[in-house]
Amino acid sequence: MTELLSSIAPAAGILCAVWFVASLLKRRSPRLPPGPPRKFLIGNLYDIPTHYEWLEYEKISKQYGDIISLEALGQRIIVMSNDEDVKELFTTRGSIYAGRARGTMAQMVGDGVVMMQPGKEFRTIRRLMSTFMGPQAVKHITEVQETAIREVLLRLMREPQDPLRPLQRMFGAIVLRLSFGYEVKEDNDYFIQLAETSISAFLHAFQPGWAVDTWPILRYLPSWLPFAKFKRDAAEWSEIIETGLRIPWEWTKSRIAAGDAIPSWASDLMGGEDEWIGAMAMRDLYSAGVDSTMTASLTFLLAMALHPDIQTRAQRDVDLVTGGERLPTIADRDQLPYLDAIIKELLRWHSIVNLALPHVATEDDTLRGYDIPKGTIVMANVWTILHDPKKYPDPMSFKPERFMPGAEGENEDPSKYAFGFGPRICPGRHLADATLFLVLAITLATCNVSDAVDEYGVPLKADSLEYLSGEVSRPPRFRCKIEPRSEHSRTLLSESD
Repeated sequence: MTELLSSIAPAAGILCAVWFVASLLKRRSPRLPPGPPRKFLIGNLYDIPTHYEWLEYEKISKQYGDIISLEALGQRIIVMSNDEDVKELFTTRGSIYAGRARGTMAQMVGDGVVMMQPGKEFRTIRRLMSTFMGPQAVKHITEVQETAIREVLLRLMREPQDPLRPLQRMFGAIVLRLSFGYEVKEDNDYFIQLAETSISAFLHAFQPGWAVDTWPILRYLPSWLPFAKFKRDAAEWSEIIETGLRIPWEWTKSRIAAGDAIPSWASDLMGGEDEWIGAMAMRDLYSAGVDSTMTASLTFLLAMALHPDIQTRAQRDVDLVTGGERLPTIADRDQLPYLDAIIKELLRWHSIVNLALPHVATEDDTLRGYDIPKGTIVMANVWTILHDPKKYPDPMSFKPERFMPGAEGENEDPSKYAFGFGPRICPGRHLADATLFLVLAITLATCNVSDAVDEYGVPLKADSLEYLSGEVSRPPRFRCKIEPRSEHSRTLLSESD
């Protein structure tokens, strides 16, 4: 027996050595893109920005190149500032990068369309949203949008005011009417408050920095412990999000039962096999659509007040189409290329989402000789791409003419970056685009926008605007004067048809 063991031992030793070397080779450090030096244990923890992230990543990119990497507490992050790299990964290889980064805290709070992982439910939601909000479908729902826009402009005409709340109510009313057949009657509407509270709960849960995201085992702590407040927060936010899903859906069901329901997307989905997924989709339409379209509309009002020459040219183009005798409609769009140019410049000048929502590599990949290991968070710095002077000459200036025929520069359509990429592209982009066009067209046909001042009454200037930090970057709070171009303009807005 001893002799047998003696003969086996060398062979076993060799096998162990081979296994050890193979393991080392397999676990070799990946060749990641360059980035700031990593510190012991914490890596780049203090290099990862939490405010105005797109500007901070742009600074790092200027030092290390247009594809950079960071690592903190074991999580790798890659940020791209080159349009070709973004298209290659998120569009050409989109299926590999369709994953989302969801920390443990977010998982404890609940799921949603934006952060849902690829799979059957994700595909079902995308299909449902495309059915209701595809390019052809949105052409048949403009009456709801036009009515809401007329109402908000008449309200804004009464006195100079901050347009944020009126616009928030308007876009909320559009989404709730289309989704649930619900009509908003007042500013402090319960359903709007419910939707806003649900959005806030989601955003809190997805913020970086939760200890439980770094050490997931903490989720099993008893919630009564003094240092387990995150568990109590998660339970509270989960209930808020569930309420935001359930209440509007049940309200629509009750109206159907009573026989007085207004046709809506929710009513079309009820009773089907995808009802629960449909309820989630309807809830998340508010968070996905209201904030971004409202922000673009705020930027439009601000841009018109600060650039009266652009406003005048656009008004002239609208008048040539309508003769000043009617309001413009979505059918007029092909005859109004300058308005389309303004929309593109709004999306570029101050991007709605400056740092695209994080994608996650679902398998190992490479780019330009660099490794992208499975599980790496990959982001596109949309701000840097849309302010590249080689693509967009004089990028800090508001110049819609850059998107007109014969303009200098490449001037690629910024909507290719503003609404996401590949399998994660925003399913509501056609609805947002159509609504934004109608906001511009009807406002320009009937109103003069002027005298933009900050919340302290100081006149605003185009070259000194400082947009707010956040996932959706809004302009600073401001007031402006919105006056009817004539009494006939006011009459056009007041007409019911």
